[in-house]
Amino acid sequence: MNSNTGSSKDSTPALSSGSLHGSLDISKTLNRCMPSDAILPNIKIAENGDAVEKDSSCMLPTETTSVSIDACTDVDSSTKVAVDTVIVGRRFHENVELQEGVVITVSRDPQNAKDSDAIKVLYAGSECGQMLGYLPRELAKVLAPLLDAHFVECKGFVVGLPEQQLGDVPIQLTCEKCNNDNETYSDLIHRQSLWERFLGAIRNGNLQRPSSARYQANFNMMITDVMANHTHLSSDIETSFLGSFKSLSNDGQRLFVRIYTRKGPWFRVSSISYREISDVEHAAMELKLAGYIYMLSCTDVPSECEMEEILDVLSVPEMKEILKDLLKVNTSCTRRPELLSTLLSITALPKKILKWTGNCIRTSNMADELLWRVQRLFFLNGDQDLSSFLLVDLGLVKFPDYTCNICHRIFKERNDLLEYEEAIRVAQLMDESLDNDNMEMVSRCADLSENRVCTMPTEEDSNLAESPPSFYSCFSSTWVYSKVLTLGVSVYERERR
Repeated sequence: MNSNTGSSKDSTPALSSGSLHGSLDISKTLNRCMPSDAILPNIKIAENGDAVEKDSSCMLPTETTSVSIDACTDVDSSTKVAVDTVIVGRRFHENVELQEGVVITVSRDPQNAKDSDAIKVLYAGSECGQMLGYLPRELAKVLAPLLDAHFVECKGFVVGLPEQQLGDVPIQLTCEKCNNDNETYSDLIHRQSLWERFLGAIRNGNLQRPSSARYQANFNMMITDVMANHTHLSSDIETSFLGSFKSLSNDGQRLFVRIYTRKGPWFRVSSISYREISDVEHAAMELKLAGYIYMLSCTDVPSECEMEEILDVLSVPEMKEILKDLLKVNTSCTRRPELLSTLLSITALPKKILKWTGNCIRTSNMADELLWRVQRLFFLNGDQDLSSFLLVDLGLVKFPDYTCNICHRIFKERNDLLEYEEAIRVAQLMDESLDNDNMEMVSRCADLSENRVCTMPTEEDSNLAESPPSFYSCFSSTWVYSKVLTLGVSVYERERR
C-alpha cells in the first residue's frame, strides 16, 4: 500500500485493535503508523503533567490508515506490531517499584541458564536500566532471533499494576523493523522469514497474555462468598488462614487448587506440569510456608503411614528398579501389591525413598478441614463440589439470573456448625459401614445418634415472624442424627431385632 491510500475523509475515524481468539488484542499499522491503543497511556501522562516529550513519536499522524492484523491482506508490508503481554519473574526483582504508564525497554539475556532465548524487561526511566523481569517464554522464543540479528527495536509501557504484589505485570510492547541500507539480499530474506514467523505466532494466538484460570477464579469466588456470608462461624485463625489465599501468587493458587481437586494424597513435584503454572517448585515452597501443603524432601524421613502413601506415586518399573538397587538382584515380582509389600519390608527404605521420588507434597490437614467446610457452606449439600463450576463453564448447565437475599443465618453460632459437621461425619461413617457390611459399627453409629438426639436441648419456639423457614432444620445436627437412626431402624428390622 502506498502512502496516499488513505485520508481523513475516507478513513475510519476510530480504530479498535483486532482480537485474536477472543483474548489477545493485537493492532498493526502500515508503514510509519503506531497502533491507536499505544497513544492512550501517553494521553494519560500528558494530563498528569508528565513528560509527553519522551514518547511524542507515538502520536498518530492525521492522515494515515491503520488496520487490524486479521483484516490486512499484505502482512509483509507491516513494519510495527503492538503486542499485549506481561512481565514475568517479578519475584526476583520485587525491590524495583512499578508505576502505571512508565516506559520500558528490552534486552537480550543469552547467558540465562534456564532459557537461552530469555529477554529482560528494563525500566527505561532509570539511568542504569533497572531490571523489572522477563518476557514470557513463548514470546521470547520468536522475538529473540530478531533482536539478536538487530532486525527489530522494541519499546513499550506498563499498562497496569497487578492485583498481587508478585503477579504478572500487564504491558504493551511495540516491535518495529529496522532498516539497514547495507544488508544483502540474503540478509533481507532471512530477516523477512524471522518477521513472518513472529507475525505467524501472533496470528495463531500463541502469545496470549496469561490470564486467571477459570478454576482459580471459581475457587476464589467460593472462598470470598463464604467469608462474606458466614464470617461469624470462623475463628480468628481460620479467618486469617482463608484470607491469606488471596495473597498467594497466581502460581501458588493454581497449584493448590490443582492438587486439592486431584486424587492423592501425595504428589511428586517433578511430575507436576501445568501450562498455566510457570514455576511449580517455587509455588510449592510458597504454599508450604503459607501452611497450605506439607512437603517431604530428600532430607526428611517419612513415617510408616507416610511411606505407604508415598509409594503410591511410584510406577511398577520404578519399584522394580528400586528393589534391584537395594537388594542387588532382579525381582520376580510383577504385581503392584507384591512389590509394595516387598518394599515396605526393607528397613533402609524410609531413608532412601525420597531420593527416588524427589520432593513430595500433599494438602495440609488444616487446609483440608477448612476447605471441606467452605465447600459445604457454599453449596449447602454434600452432593456438589468444585466440578459443579466446570459444568457451568462448559455450558452444560445454565442457571437463571437471580438475586440471593439472605434473611436468616443457617447456623446461628459456631457451635451449631461444629455439631452439624460432627453429625455429618457420623452419617458418612454409617454409610461406609453399611457398604462394608460392618454391623458392629452400624450399631455404634445408631447408638451414638440416639444418645445425641436424647441429650440435645429442645429450643423453645420464638416469634414465628423472626424464626427461620422450616427447611432450615435439615442443617441441624438433630436432623442428621435422625436420618442415621432411620437407617439403623431399617437394619434392625431386616435382622428382626
